[in-house]
Amino acid sequence: MFLFCTDTQKQNETNYQSELNSLATDHHVTGQVNWDNGGYMNAHPSYDITWHYDSQRKKVVVTNIHLTIASGLAPKTGGGFWDAYVIRRSIDPEPAKDPRKFPYGRQGDVTGVDGNSLKNDYFPGSVGFYAHNNKTQAEVKAVNDYHGSYDAVQNNDGSWSLITIYSRYGVSSHQNNPTFGEPAWAEWGKTSPIATITLPKLATSQVHYHYNQAENRYYESRIIFSIIFWLSLSANSLTMCT
Repeated sequence: MFLFCTDTQKQNETNYQSELNSLATDHHVTGQVNWDNGGYMNAHPSYDITWHYDSQRKKVVVTNIHLTIASGLAPKTGGGFWDAYVIRRSIDPEPAKDPRKFPYGRQGDVTGVDGNSLKNDYFPGSVGFYAHNNKTQAEVKAVNDYHGSYDAVQNNDGSWSLITIYSRYGVSSHQNNPTFGEPAWAEWGKTSPIATITLPKLATSQVHYHYNQAENRYYESRIIFSIIFWLSLSANSLTMCT
């Protein structure tokens, strides 16, 4: 059995491993999220998240989360619904659904619900919370910086989510054209991913061939990165370098 590796492929693998090794130490992801809810909210949380890559387990690990939530008066006002957001570790479950209903248009939210009750119900286990009444502009915010260790969640596109944000919003049976007085309720939904990590990828080999009918042979026409051939006494096959 023989193993052939090009210098380019060896260099690709060396560079790839070097990049992964460099991620074993602490790195930071920072950013800001704008919560405006169509003009009915004016909050801007900022985050600073510490993470590293565990090459033994092939996991992205989060060790610290620091949050601040700046806010101000919203340019628009509504009927009195308590819009709210919670920021959680990416491994934590979404907030539980509230089955209680309220008559749309007759009152702004579920009877007895306010910013403090939402905080009591949904902030425990979270790292950040913000609620805003879109009529009175009253607000409640809370932050609980995280110090510990947990594995980030890998997404379908290969990236890793470090935290997850959920938004509280009102719904009814006729969401696009609700009828006055019809039952309405609140639900929680996951917002677009933020604070994601994409790890480096190993450059792979690509070989293009064309068929020459006159010679009845395959010819190599172009090599994009590198070629790896694994030959055995019985058959030819393509494999990775080790």
